[in-house]
Amino acid sequence: MTKKAHKTQRNRWDDLVRFLCFLVLGTVGMGVMGLALLAEPIDGYYADRAFIQAQQQQIAQLQRLYRQQEELLANAENPSVIERSAVSNFKYVPLSDNGGSSTTLPKEWPNLKEALSKINDLPPAESKIPWRALTERLAGQPERQLLLMALGAALVIVVLACFYRLR
Repeated sequence: MTKKAHKTQRNRWDDLVRFLCFLVLGTVGMGVMGLALLAEPIDGYYADRAFIQAQQQQIAQLQRLYRQQEELLANAENPSVIERSAVSNFKYVPLSDNGGSSTTLPKEWPNLKEALSKINDLPPAESKIPWRALTERLAGQPERQLLLMALGAALVIVVLACFYRLR
């Protein structure tokens, strides 16, 4: 291997390393600038999406309730349907068939019903998206947005000055 061939091969590796540094650092700088510029719109997007999902869940719950009420009205002649509705909605305790003595509900029934109602009232667990947490923090702090914008621009200028090579 001659000296010239070795120098050419080394020159190729240098060009590859320069290109990779240019690519990675330039992308990071432009990404930081983009994040600084788009922090408020992205935060608004995620807030709107969460609100829409909550409204859709509420609509689905109301539709289920409406379908249940329609089923009850369609089967109004059936005494077992009315009795089940009274037991679940009005805490009605039906009389037993053997002599008219009333049957009592088990002790766990009120606790179970209370626990189920508390579970239904809990808001669904929201999975935090890493970008959302970052944009929430940045959206209310314009000085940090300006600082990120300046740092991203500085990184892009450094990358262009140090790693961009004209032939």
